Amino acid sequence: MKCLHNNVVVIQGKKASERKGIILPESAQEEANVGEVLCVGPECKDVKVGDTVLVPLLTMMRVTQTGAFDLTVGEKKALVFKEEDIAVMWPKEDDEPEGD
Repeated sequence: MKCLHNNVVVIQGKKASERKGIILPESAQEEANVGEVLCVGPECKDVKVGDTVLVPLLTMMRVTQTGAFDLTVGEKKALVFKEEDIAVMWPKEDDEPEGD
């Protein structure tokens, strides 16, 4: 799979209840608007493969209701977003700078 432009493919359902002192409420986790980045386009500046991201619920609903950007990767559901649709990003563990 190869993403184009600033598109990001996110596998839904990854839980991120606490990372670096930020606690997500249960409601955010239950809505499955947290996921792992599977693929990024060449124009993406901040998001990398393996990062955990949170997409605002309204954006998630817009994408899932239209069905235009639904994918199945293996047995997992994935969605395509623009990088600017992502509200919060946690770098994958091995990319985090020391001391943070």
